[in-house]
Amino acid sequence: MPQQAVSVEDLIRQKAEALGLPVELALAIADQESGFNPGAIGPEIAEGPAKGQRAVGVFQLVPS
Repeated sequence: MPQQAVSVEDLIRQKAEALGLPVELALAIADQESGFNPGAIGPEIAEGPAKGQRAVGVFQLVPS
């Protein structure tokens, strides 16, 4: 039997609860940063230590 896909919102909800984070805050950040799009890629960072990098993913994190 194939596994059912879990929505990004459900996954954020589950992980926030497991980590003791405010679920509504985690959901609000993901919505604001990427609209819950796991494939989101931000614009290139123009200055500072992350210059030339791009934020990626639902929470728009910059890889180090």
